[in-house]
Amino acid sequence: MIELIPLILFLAICLLLMLGFPVAFTLAGTALVFAAFGIIGGVFDPNLLKAMPDRIFGTMNNETLIAIPLFVLMGILLEKSRLAEELLENMSKAFGRFPGVEYLGYSGWHAFGRVHRHCWGNGGCNGPDVLADHA
Repeated sequence: MIELIPLILFLAICLLLMLGFPVAFTLAGTALVFAAFGIIGGVFDPNLLKAMPDRIFGTMNNETLIAIPLFVLMGILLEKSRLAEELLENMSKAFGRFPGVEYLGYSGWHAFGRVHRHCWGNGGCNGPDVLADHA
């Protein structure tokens, strides 16, 4: 029976997500419920739950991970303020129809996250989409 617990956990997460519960609450709540059943059944050590706050604060002190939400915020600000789109349009006006000018603007601003409704997270595949939008 213990071999089926991961499958039951997976099915419970899928069911709760399909019912419309938020992802964070579904993952955390399901894990805590299954941990409680594991403690009652004697197959889960409760000391593992006591170490959780230390792990969370250790993650929060990681400077690399702090950059991720700031990166997303900067991308959203650029998108909402239309700054990135204005950059591409102004480069088109300034340099006329030289080949590759818009891609130059795109590659120059890709480090700031979202550029003209396209996220750089997909790699260089978005370059043709940006060029097609401004052609």
